[in-house]
Amino acid sequence: MIPFSKRINRVIIKDYRGRNAYGEDVYSDPYERVGIVNSERKLVRDSQGQEVVSNTSVHIDPTDVPEGSEVTVWPGETNKVSSKVIAVQQWRTGRNSHTVLDLK
Repeated sequence: MIPFSKRINRVIIKDYRGRNAYGEDVYSDPYERVGIVNSERKLVRDSQGQEVVSNTSVHIDPTDVPEGSEVTVWPGETNKVSSKVIAVQQWRTGRNSHTVLDLK
């Protein structure tokens, strides 16, 4: 778990559910999590092994979020941004367990 004092950023997540008959992406209802948003550019590998540039990382309490999900950082503010999840890392280390979402 991320220490409560460090969880300062709200994010809105819509889990990717697949595609409908028309080829459009389908998402779950939005839900909110609180964690740490880190805006930095880094190279990550997606589930197909391709190198992709991530501009933002979101650290939240352990949550199953599929790749392709849509995450909105800074909701309610003028600089809010919605991005797709390109890589998910699960850190299971006891007290410090958390999920890292790398966003496009």
